[in-house]
Amino acid sequence: MKKLISVIIILCLIALVGWWRSVSAYSVPVHYLVLSPLEQGIFLGLNVRRQQAGLRPLYLRDDLIAGSRDRADFLVNHHQWSHDGWIAGFKNIGITYGHIGENLARNFSTPNEYVTAWMNSPSHRANIVNNHYNYIGIGQDGSLVVTWFSEK
Repeated sequence: MKKLISVIIILCLIALVGWWRSVSAYSVPVHYLVLSPLEQGIFLGLNVRRQQAGLRPLYLRDDLIAGSRDRADFLVNHHQWSHDGWIAGFKNIGITYGHIGENLARNFSTPNEYVTAWMNSPSHRANIVNNHYNYIGIGQDGSLVVTWFSEK
């Protein structure tokens, strides 16, 4: 029994060391919130468009994901379709400085349709290819999607 416990502890330590090496290889925190397939596709599509523009990729941040999801839920539950009040959402998650932006879209079916619609809109495209932005959060409520961009 003691041998079995020792083997289990050793295997757990090996797994932990392997996990730590994979996490420490990145300079940004690992995000813990799981993206929906639509959110994942939008995230990848936006980074492809940034790469095509010669920009670095955006990194996911848990606080931006949670905030953009809260924003999407608020807009749906209050039957609103407006950028009014989005800066207050950033303040609610503690971001009160730097470059920030918001894109909204709804009633599309695929990630590519959302990304294409934003790229065809000058103000939304400006957020996607803004070289000040380093981080992104994507939130979905039904067919409404909110993307939040942040410098810091």
